Amino acid sequence: MKVLSKLSLLPMALIGISQANAFEFNGYIRSGIGYSEKGDTQSCFFLDGAKSKYRLGNECEQYVELTGTQELYKFKDNSTVALKGTLALLQDFGDDKDFSGNNYAKWAEAYLMWNNISYLNGANVWAGRRFYNRNDIHISDFYYWNQSATGFGIDNFKYNDLYYSYVFSRKDDVFQDKPVNRHDITVSGFNTNPNGTLSVGVSYIPKIDEPDSHSGTSFSVQHKQKLG
Repeated sequence: MKVLSKLSLLPMALIGISQANAFEFNGYIRSGIGYSEKGDTQSCFFLDGAKSKYRLGNECEQYVELTGTQELYKFKDNSTVALKGTLALLQDFGDDKDFSGNNYAKWAEAYLMWNNISYLNGANVWAGRRFYNRNDIHISDFYYWNQSATGFGIDNFKYNDLYYSYVFSRKDDVFQDKPVNRHDITVSGFNTNPNGTLSVGVSYIPKIDEPDSHSGTSFSVQHKQKLG
């Protein structure tokens, strides 16, 4: 039975490959040159304990993201199934090129998505590890609203001119030690003024079975304004 099951999956896999007709690739590279007065490796400066810092001229590492998206299948309703992955590499200046310690080479993203589903009013569903709903102040490298995680979700379900999204996740990033349930709900598309829209989000983390733990909730609001 196991052999037959595996063989039965083979034609489906071949169909998926034969229907694949689009591959996208993009990347991001950040590097620079710096020195110190004593001739040592460049050191970055930031407030002790801060999780972000100012960036221009104050980055002491080389960072690379390589992203590929492969379309696997396109349905008659024009919805598509695709696989996306992002390989991230970080290397501090002066360290051995072995990606050890604070350095790393890891899959920052690896997820499957089904986009533009007609019977879900054009919504998308996905599962895996994903950069999702990231909003940052770029000059300080600070993400004030970020739902990136390992989990699954439904994105931009349209109802009465508003868009609803939900994410269930267990890990904010690959460095999180203990998986914790997190629920994120976002409603977007509120018209505020000409070319302006408002998004509202709620995040909820239930209490875990550990001493001194508690549940938590956060609210986020974002306004976007199109220029011109």
